Amino acid sequence: MDSYFPAVARQLGCDWAEDRAGWAEVTIGMARLQSLVHQIGLDWDGSASADAESVLVILPDGEQHSFGVQVLAGQLRRQGVAVHLQIGPRPADLRRLVQDRHYDCALISVGSEDRLDPARKLVRTLKDGSEGRLWVAVGGAVLDREVDVLGLTGADMATNDPSEVLGGAALAASGHIEMQPGMVEATGSRLAAL
Repeated sequence: MDSYFPAVARQLGCDWAEDRAGWAEVTIGMARLQSLVHQIGLDWDGSASADAESVLVILPDGEQHSFGVQVLAGQLRRQGVAVHLQIGPRPADLRRLVQDRHYDCALISVGSEDRLDPARKLVRTLKDGSEGRLWVAVGGAVLDREVDVLGLTGADMATNDPSEVLGGAALAASGHIEMQPGMVEATGSRLAAL
C-alpha cells in the first residue's frame, strides 16, 4: 500500500498527462485503488492505544484528489497513530472539532498554488479554534512548486514527511521551540529554525 499504490496512481497520472489513457480509464483505475485502500483499512485493526499520538488529516474543500490523504491516513494508523480524516470540511466544523478534541497536530494536503489561500484560511481556523496550541503542517504536491508555502499559509511546517510533523509537534508541545507561524521548515529528515 505504501509503495505500489502510489506508484500506480503516479502512472495513471502520467498516462493521463501524456494521452495514453482517457478520463474514464484513469477515473476507473483510481476508483479501484481507493476501493482497495478502503478494504485494506477495514481488514487491518488500527485501534490506537489511549496514549497514541492523535493527528487530524485534512483535504481542503476544492481539492480533487483524496487518494494521497487516504494512503497517508493508512500509513499513520499502521504506525499506531490515531487519525481523524476530514475531506472537504467546513471551517466552522473544523473550529468546533479542535475546540472539542485534542490533536497533537494537523496535516493539510494542498495540490497547487491556487489552493494556498483556502489552506491559509484553514490554518487560521485551526489556530483560532485551538487558541494557538495546535501544530499545523502543510504538505502535498504544492511542495514541488517554487512557492513560499509557509509564508503564504502561516503553517508551522511544510513537509511531506509525517514523521517530521510529529517530531515538530512533540518539540512544540515540550516547549523546545516556540510556535510562530512559518518558523520551522522541514529539510530532509531534520528541522531547521528559520
